[in-house]
Amino acid sequence: MDPAILVHQRVGGRWTLNLGNPIAWGIVAVIAVVALLSVLGVIDLPESTM
Repeated sequence: MDPAILVHQRVGGRWTLNLGNPIAWGIVAVIAVVALLSVLGVIDLPESTM
């Protein structure tokens, strides 16, 4: 019932998605679709400059 989308991890100072929140699942779905389209060559993501 936690409305937060991002929560602190139990160990460390990092953040993670609260997968109990439906909006977080939508974010995961968008990332997965963009990754799939990139792998299939439908879209080109910018290259890293590092």
